[in-house]
Amino acid sequence: MPATRAAGWLFNPPTVEYRGGVFLADRFDASTVDTWFAQHPGETARVEAVVNRRA
Repeated sequence: MPATRAAGWLFNPPTVEYRGGVFLADRFDASTVDTWFAQHPGETARVEAVVNRRA
């Protein structure tokens, strides 16, 4: 069962829907997302890509 749970997290990580975008919950910070939207209004996909990027 733990392996199944880990696989579920890996392929379906927790997300947050905010301002029309979908963000990984462990990377989501509303003020950061708001800053990116202020710099790139109307570019939801771009903001998602930046915020959700893995290091």
